[in-house]
Amino acid sequence: MSAKTLGGIVLLILAGTAVVAGQASSAAGGSAGTGGSAGAADSAGAGAPAEPWFFLGPRVAVAGEVAQPADFNAEIQRFYPSASTYFPVYSQIGLEIAERLSAMGSGYRLSFREQLLISGLDQNFALPVARVLLGVLTPFGLEAAIGPQLELVYSGSALGVAPSLVYSVGWRFSLGSISVPVFAVAEPLPPDRKARISVMAGVDYGFAPARPAKPQTPFNY
Repeated sequence: MSAKTLGGIVLLILAGTAVVAGQASSAAGGSAGTGGSAGAADSAGAGAPAEPWFFLGPRVAVAGEVAQPADFNAEIQRFYPSASTYFPVYSQIGLEIAERLSAMGSGYRLSFREQLLISGLDQNFALPVARVLLGVLTPFGLEAAIGPQLELVYSGSALGVAPSLVYSVGWRFSLGSISVPVFAVAEPLPPDRKARISVMAGVDYGFAPARPAKPQTPFNY
């Protein structure tokens, strides 16, 4: 399967996800008044909608590697041999799933974010990247996270999966159950590889699925 074909499939999946998520978010907003937790009902009234805690949305980024163009081109040519030249500034597109936990009613929230991205579709190559990030979201929208990343690399003549650490910081603009995150992502990769910096944006659709009752803990949700 060519990178262009894979790119088309990814775009169709993301478009379908956005449509389904938008419809589900509207439906959840209309019925969430009867599904809120007892604690929310006590504090805001029985008719108050439950606060979203599960988020799903597409991601688009522009990434750049701190590398000589010739070195980057040689690396990608090993995956996708081509007469064209690959440049170390490229696109990333993918999907993020996130869960948030309220921290003792302080307004701060712990966030768990899982990302699956495809790099390089704009240059006709497609390399997968998977991330799991743990972060903190402040009441005024600032969010910072850190976590591991896995991606495909060549080590000598063998194809393998290389781990690295990712730092993400940015701002999340919230509009009810929908939010628009804008993040700067830094990947100071191991010494044998080049660092990468990217700017990522997206749209998140929030949901409030019913959860089973749990004992009170410092992290109530």
